[in-house]
Amino acid sequence: MESLDPVLARFERLRGPKYHVLGNHDLSIPREQLLRRLALERGWYDFTHHGWRFVVLDGMDVSVAGPEGRGILTALQQAGRPNAVPWNGAIGEAQKAWLGRVLEAAAERGEPAILFCHFPVLEGSAGAGHLLWNHPEIVRMVETARTAVAWFAGHDHRGGYAERNGIHHVTFPGMVESVAADSWTLVRVYRDRIELGGRGAAPDRTLPIPAPARR
Repeated sequence: MESLDPVLARFERLRGPKYHVLGNHDLSIPREQLLRRLALERGWYDFTHHGWRFVVLDGMDVSVAGPEGRGILTALQQAGRPNAVPWNGAIGEAQKAWLGRVLEAAAERGEPAILFCHFPVLEGSAGAGHLLWNHPEIVRMVETARTAVAWFAGHDHRGGYAERNGIHHVTFPGMVESVAADSWTLVRVYRDRIELGGRGAAPDRTLPIPAPARR
């Protein structure tokens, strides 16, 4: 908490709505205490704005903090997977069911969706050792729904980018790795594209939105 409070004191001065995405380092604070401090009921939620659906996911839903996560990690280690490391996590069954319902509702309403998760899920968008434990399953869910246009992640401090089936997978570089005084990205969303304005280690990008996903 002594590290979190000074950051939040500055962050909370920002005008407008503010949203949090949980990552592995955040869970050095007990989950319930962290959620209370961030005014969150749980680590995953969604909201809409101007015809867009924004989906926030909790990639630490399943982790080595519990027996299910330790079992998944052991199985991945036995299979020799590069992401079989204790600082990764997975999206659990309840959250997957919720995600499916959210994406189905967005598709029915014609809402293009941007998903946020601390962990990347597409190989090539980040180092293989940084991918969500159950990333193949989540990628299939998101691509099948045919409403997602982007997946925004962090975790791999080097950053990265890949595109597949019309979905842009952006891994934002970590500020801790930047030699610049500051490093961040301003995202502007338009009907036909998403523009990323980078600062410091973060690059500029223009991400075209496929015509079927446009409103």
